[in-house]
Amino acid sequence: MGSMRQMPGWNYTSFFILKEALAHLYYIVDAYEESLKQYDELEAIFHESLITNSLSWFKDVGVNKPGADCVDLLRIPSDTYRALIIENKISVFDYRVYLFGCQAMLLIKSGNIKEFMDRVKTYIRSFIQTLKDIDLEFLGSIYGILPKSYRSVSMLPNGIALHVPKVPEARESSSDNTSSPDTIEGPLITNITNLVLTEALKSESRFDQIFSNISEQAIEYYEESGRQRFANLLKRDIAQLHLCRERYQKARVYYEQLIPSNLEGSSWLPLHTQLLIDLATCQYNLDLWPAYINSIQALLLPKCKLPAKELNWFSSELVTTSRQNLTIDYEIEMTPFFTIDNITVNDSDNKLYISVNSVNKKVFEIDKILVTLASTNSSVSILFSSELIKDFKGILSNGAGNFVVDSDSVSAPGLYQVSKVEISIGKALFYTDFNSSVKKIMVRLRRNPHLPCVSISSSKNSYVNGDTCLQISIDSKHHSFSEGKLSIFDEDGRSLVNEKTKISKVTLPGGFSETGEALIQGCCIYVPFLDVRSVMTIDLDGVDCSPCYDPIILETCFEYSFGKEEITKEGLTLNRILTNYLFKLR
Repeated sequence: MGSMRQMPGWNYTSFFILKEALAHLYYIVDAYEESLKQYDELEAIFHESLITNSLSWFKDVGVNKPGADCVDLLRIPSDTYRALIIENKISVFDYRVYLFGCQAMLLIKSGNIKEFMDRVKTYIRSFIQTLKDIDLEFLGSIYGILPKSYRSVSMLPNGIALHVPKVPEARESSSDNTSSPDTIEGPLITNITNLVLTEALKSESRFDQIFSNISEQAIEYYEESGRQRFANLLKRDIAQLHLCRERYQKARVYYEQLIPSNLEGSSWLPLHTQLLIDLATCQYNLDLWPAYINSIQALLLPKCKLPAKELNWFSSELVTTSRQNLTIDYEIEMTPFFTIDNITVNDSDNKLYISVNSVNKKVFEIDKILVTLASTNSSVSILFSSELIKDFKGILSNGAGNFVVDSDSVSAPGLYQVSKVEISIGKALFYTDFNSSVKKIMVRLRRNPHLPCVSISSSKNSYVNGDTCLQISIDSKHHSFSEGKLSIFDEDGRSLVNEKTKISKVTLPGGFSETGEALIQGCCIYVPFLDVRSVMTIDLDGVDCSPCYDPIILETCFEYSFGKEEITKEGLTLNRILTNYLFKLR
């Protein structure tokens, strides 16, 4: 009879009566799987008939009568439903309830619990589309209680559309209160017999409370049975309800549980992108600006796959929030908002030139940029800053910008690696650490001709019985300085100045001077002051230069404070000097 369903006059109800009789026979002899096959075939032909015959054998989609609002699927009143089927008075809703109830009972009888749980999930989800089109007073009342913006996970399509929050408008409302009336106005549904449902329909607050309690209980059951994914879907629905009611703090707690902590992992889904947008909305309305900036940075990652319009909106929002809303200095990784394309050095002026890219294609401005260089053969680091550039303009246009930074207090020629780059916008400091990065950028610096320098040579000194000693020349160049401290090391890092070393002579621009113009403390030589464009020569004896090499490479480290006009700035000069004919004192 099933093969004749395309023939004129074929009736699904008559087919059902014969097919269920066969299923009942299998059930009597404990052939539960064969009985289940009959009901599965009834279900398949039922769905086909809905499409081809437009429900012509069913009186209504649903009913509105006492007791129709609740049913025990595992203990359905079979006689009542079967009588309605035979009389052709059953609704689509009730028929599906009866059919699934029979299938569920057979699955449990046969001990196939896993398939039972899978079918429950499919059954509930398949009902959603049917219920969307049912124009019943009952469902209309339910929809009137939920906010119009509410969308549960089951309502979302497979391709989730992103909803960018209109945060400036959202802030006009209170963070944990709703302006809509709590009491539900509408026609009283007298046919509802479920007391819990009746209580939920009385007010928004009672509905939300019951909704949350039932969902939390279901979450607990899912977690106990190891179904964490389904528990998370329910948590998302609770968070969405709180968000729609503008209870941002409560919503934030749930969203933070749902978003993977490892944003670089492979478990990121399109749903997580929308959850992150919702979390950012909560953080904005709660004035959690550092967390809000972190969420925006995460949304700019390629794995979130934001469309171009949303990408531009969030990148602009990041700039605005950094400049206007942050009240304390806050450091954040610059990627993906900023990326450093290249850093080069200009040999003529020893300045660094930096190429910066940004996902923000609009014109915007940065406040300053800092670059830290680390020496490849010592612990020396040098800071370059855009603040030393006169009339610095930190403009990025169409996602790109080129900037210049300088260092006017350090002279340390040699090969350096870029260790850190920092870009400031308002109170936000975007940084990247190249020490932990695969990408390495190397630059070679020359000596700064405007800063003090040190040179060393060996010479005969008639004041120390003709023995060989070191002669040190300190040239102030274009800056006067005070509180100078000079250290001298050999290639092994051993200091050549010790407790036996003595200053035999100090020569200033005015000629020979007493040794009080410079003194030795510990392993350093201290120079109190030197005027601009002046040279001080210091002769040392008792230098620890053993074992001796000819020639020998010496390293000098000269630290100082600039003169009166720049008293708050400290300077550093490093040199590697090749010295010939350095002999051990006799």
